[in-house]
Amino acid sequence: MNKKRTTIKFEGIKILTLGNSKVGKTSFIYRYTDNLFQFNYVSTQGNDYLTKIVELPNGKKYSVNFFDTAGQERFRAMSFNLIKKCDGILLIYDITDKESFESIPQWMENIQDNKGLDYPIILCGNKIDLENERVISRKEGEELAQKFGITFFETSNKDGKNVEKAAFELINQIIKMRENKIKDILKDFEVIEKDSFLLDIKEISKLEKTQVKRKKKC
Repeated sequence: MNKKRTTIKFEGIKILTLGNSKVGKTSFIYRYTDNLFQFNYVSTQGNDYLTKIVELPNGKKYSVNFFDTAGQERFRAMSFNLIKKCDGILLIYDITDKESFESIPQWMENIQDNKGLDYPIILCGNKIDLENERVISRKEGEELAQKFGITFFETSNKDGKNVEKAAFELINQIIKMRENKIKDILKDFEVIEKDSFLLDIKEISKLEKTQVKRKKKC
């Protein structure tokens, strides 16, 4: 009996990093995806991305694409275009750079204009390994995150502190939002399970045609 070859496909997640130039967006991604730290700074030109397969405690795996964006003004139009296409954002500032912190409200305004704020966002105060050069306190970061209603972490790409926690928290928020959207879409439907597979956003259109029956109204 011939066995059919199957290709394993994981549900995709797109995460965008935003923030001023030199705050450590690229280094954050490399630390999380490859557990590496870039000692030599190289400015990102345009946009790039790295992928990591992430497994949750329930055993489900996701293909997570981290889009690295340039912080320079001339590249920001490209970043804003990606905001509309991504599932969540890592918004990063440098605790040793006051200007990068003061730019966060402007970045949030740009996110709101292009995507809205009902959207998973994690604020990261980066480079806490440079404590002696700190100009932005943890309290200031927490208060700013609270103002916008988003989650806050202080991170270090150099030693990896809280990098995985911040990324994993964002991934969980994205998944939770997807699950809530599915529940909202299907609340007026009776779902017929097929092969015990869980539903995801991409399957909704198929469900409406083949796997979902409308409840009969009395």
